[in-house]
Amino acid sequence: MNQNSLFLQAQDDHELDDQILSRSDLPVICGDDQIVWNEIRRHRGKDAIISAADLSLKLGLSERNIRTAINNLRNIHKKMIGSSCGKPSGYYLAVASGEVEECIAFFHNVGIQNLKISYGMLKICKRDFIDHITLNLEEQLT
Repeated sequence: MNQNSLFLQAQDDHELDDQILSRSDLPVICGDDQIVWNEIRRHRGKDAIISAADLSLKLGLSERNIRTAINNLRNIHKKMIGSSCGKPSGYYLAVASGEVEECIAFFHNVGIQNLKISYGMLKICKRDFIDHITLNLEEQLT
């Protein structure tokens, strides 16, 4: 069962919160991921956002390790951790249906933007490769 189907089945935000936190079909969380998860789960909802700097100070981990743990929690453990780049910036456990929708929309848009960037790079690489081969052929033929 994926996060979207959990979202659709939830009757209210409290039920959604319980379903998100109680996934037993995923790998066990350990190491820095567990340390960060134990703190993030206390910051329920966007109003309880905590900055990467505050997490770093509180947990004794570098901000880079915090970001890595957040990515692992999202990607491997399927935790609905929201983030904000605005004021205040930081992370929170998305528990309200609107927050979950916002997280999904944000990552959808990031994915689309990354695909556009990679497509543009691929076009440039192909063009450069063709130019390189053409130049080599011209040198060999003259």
